[in-house]
Amino acid sequence: MGAGYAPVAFWLIMAVLLVMIFFWRVTKGRSAFWSASALLLVYIFLAILGVTVGLSLTLMVVGCIAALACWDLTHFDQAVAGGTPPGITVQLEKDRLRSLLVVSGASLLLVIISGYINLKFPFGVMVLLVLTAVGSLLYVVRLISRKNQ
Repeated sequence: MGAGYAPVAFWLIMAVLLVMIFFWRVTKGRSAFWSASALLLVYIFLAILGVTVGLSLTLMVVGCIAALACWDLTHFDQAVAGGTPPGITVQLEKDRLRSLLVVSGASLLLVIISGYINLKFPFGVMVLLVLTAVGSLLYVVRLISRKNQ
């Protein structure tokens, strides 16, 4: 995220990023999930601000993807810390990292592709496409959940 703000000399934002690192170090021991969630919101706000003022969309998206991946790994770390056997934990971590890599890569690829394609749809068609995508995603998640049980 800082790489997107550095070329345009938004040094106040760079200071905010440093304060966020300090915030994480101080609050991580108390409640890692809530501090990670707060930092995720700040990163998303900074990305929105960066895109609004015309900074590199790709760098802002990479920053958001990295922040979301860190948030997910923090949440996952707390979920498996509750006494999961070590052998199972290692396999779960490998699976989680693999799926996170696939999702992050696909997200970045879709953002880059969408930057080069300019489609214009009416609002109703867009709503239908979004509902279809969300419905398909929910169907796939339920299908995967049933297979894992």
